[in-house]
Amino acid sequence: MSPTLTAALLGAAAAGLFALFGAWVQGRREHVKWLREKRYDAYTKAEALFINISMQLVHLDELKKRVSAVTETNDPAEIAEETDRGKAKVRSMMDSMATDLTAITILGPEPVTLAAKSLAQASAFGDQAAIQEADRALLTAMRVALGSARRPWYKFWAPKGY
Repeated sequence: MSPTLTAALLGAAAAGLFALFGAWVQGRREHVKWLREKRYDAYTKAEALFINISMQLVHLDELKKRVSAVTETNDPAEIAEETDRGKAKVRSMMDSMATDLTAITILGPEPVTLAAKSLAQASAFGDQAAIQEADRALLTAMRVALGSARRPWYKFWAPKGY
């Protein structure tokens, strides 16, 4: 075999290997981008739902205060009806929370899943302080997973999205 032909074949083989490596790198980048977009969508839906649940719980607390301080100007039947509507709304939101938690569980990562589940438990009990604490933890985990959180300088080698 002539040296020219050998060089040409080696060059073609090297070009093919580099092309395959480039395709692998590009596919990896596309997958990471797709995963980040899907996580962002799931996280924003879940956070909006948790905010709505928190607002409904505050509204129910206000209704409870109004019920406990019923005067002649407040119609007890109207307050009871409004309370029942609020409870039904919170119940339906809690049902849709399962769908959002499923998306977060599938897309991960594990710290976000655990934080979302602890926020769901806090929301079920209705404790505002626990809800705010769990929401802060969830937002931090989401930001880290999306790569938008600030990390300490000594973790420069750690992957951004877990």
